[in-house]
Amino acid sequence: GGLGGGGGGGGAPPPAGQASLQEENDWLRSALRLAESHINRDKEELKSLHSIYERQKQETEGRVVALQDQIAQRDAERREAESRTWA
Repeated sequence: GGLGGGGGGGGAPPPAGQASLQEENDWLRSALRLAESHINRDKEELKSLHSIYERQKQETEGRVVALQDQIAQRDAERREAESRTWA
């Protein structure tokens, strides 16, 4: 959503030679505000996505560590059972 684009008000610069300098400056200011608005919105979205990524990364790393511990424990139990079997 938002303004601009190519159809209608504010979407295209005024035709050269038909607009005063003030009108052109106004249009440029408007275009700049719109661009800044999009940039700021994208920055906020990026921060949010980065936060989600970091949280999921930590959760995943925690699960990997837990799985490694389970595997090590099972291996130790298996070795212990084998040593009892062959003793």
